[in-house]
Amino acid sequence: MFSLCRFQVKFGFSWAPIVGRSNNDRVEMILFDGEAIIQVSGKFNPSNFVEQVIFVTNRGRFLMAGQPTGLTFNHYPTSSESELLLLSGRFNNGGITSLGAHWGRPGQAVHPPSSNSSDLSAAP
Repeated sequence: MFSLCRFQVKFGFSWAPIVGRSNNDRVEMILFDGEAIIQVSGKFNPSNFVEQVIFVTNRGRFLMAGQPTGLTFNHYPTSSESELLLLSGRFNNGGITSLGAHWGRPGQAVHPPSSNSSDLSAAP
């Protein structure tokens, strides 16, 4: 395993820009038709970085990246019909410093922050 240091997501055929610092390690999961992310969990160091992230889908599959050290966080929607629509956060040259999850139904506009969002900040 390795420390979490960057994200890149793909929707359809389009890749978003890489967020975070570069490295050569990569963990990847391609969602099946009808599959959605329904939970984002992991570990963080309050004075430093997000150390680990785990994405769980509505089919029980998961992707885990990073080291399981630090305090635990767990983001999930308040409605069973919602799924992850948007990730937000901050990063610096050392890695990911905060992570937010924004939930809703597919096709619903997301305007962070909202009442159906959750976030963690590793450092002010």
